[in-house]
Amino acid sequence: VRIGMKPRSFAKRFRESGPTKRSQQSPIDGASATRIGLIACVGFIGFPMILTYATWRYVSRPENIAQESEESRHRKYRQWKLPLPKDAQKSQVQFIRNFLSEEEIETLKKTVFKMQEDGFPGVVNKTTPGKPWLQTTWKTTYLHTNGAFKERLPWLEQRLWEAVRSVDRSANWDLLPQHGAHGLTFRTAEFHEYWPGGQLSQRQHYDSGSIITMDVMLSDPKEDFQGGKFVTPESDGRILQHDFGKGDAAFFLSHKYHNIRPVSAGKRMVLVVEVWSGPERVCPHRCWSRGACDRKAGDNLNGTTGAVASAAENGWLLG
Repeated sequence: VRIGMKPRSFAKRFRESGPTKRSQQSPIDGASATRIGLIACVGFIGFPMILTYATWRYVSRPENIAQESEESRHRKYRQWKLPLPKDAQKSQVQFIRNFLSEEEIETLKKTVFKMQEDGFPGVVNKTTPGKPWLQTTWKTTYLHTNGAFKERLPWLEQRLWEAVRSVDRSANWDLLPQHGAHGLTFRTAEFHEYWPGGQLSQRQHYDSGSIITMDVMLSDPKEDFQGGKFVTPESDGRILQHDFGKGDAAFFLSHKYHNIRPVSAGKRMVLVVEVWSGPERVCPHRCWSRGACDRKAGDNLNGTTGAVASAAENGWLLG
């Protein structure tokens, strides 16, 4: 140590030349940055999926009809005076041809598109396995949200009631009178839009808890889309493909199995309305509850938990 100069402490010399300073100056190489990015992406995507599954599996399970035993479901069906699925298969789909005119279909679509533009109805966007992630192939708009179907399309609601009562009699189902004149409501009124890949392919799908389902075709299968056939697995093992033209209305027991073949081109639009013996629903989804429902317009039904709950309510998890 030179005379007149204060010796530096060992700690100071170590900080200036030791590994701590060198490590702070070392940049992250490209490979490390890539690994960190991949780990972050996996966590960002994977964690919500795990959380969603856990929520559905352990939290929402008591409200999930898909998790009920077949025996438990059948007890409810008998209590609600509904045919069991095995019995509903013996019934046949009924049609009213040209139920809606071209002008009436356009009026209906304009009303729906205005509702979608206003942004208040419940909407669920679905994807199809094998299609790009987040590409919507099937969109459902719940027109009964906040009573909009009854308020904005009263002429159509009245005509559907007249038609379903007439078909119930003519087909000798005679289900509606069992619930009294004032014991029936529209459980849901849905506007479905299918694009290529959109389909309802689940085996033994049926509209659990409803009495009669009505479908009204709003697109021309000869001009507007390809594929998307309405089919029903019959009790004798056949898969019956139905002729379903624009403006036609199909009526069938809700517990009868039914499917939609994949749309291969264009856009398929259809109105679906279900009759049940529960209270009139104004919540923005297809409600299973016959009591109070806490869902309201504006709820995110496209989020992870909302999507799983909607799948259960619509019977996509039933099998």
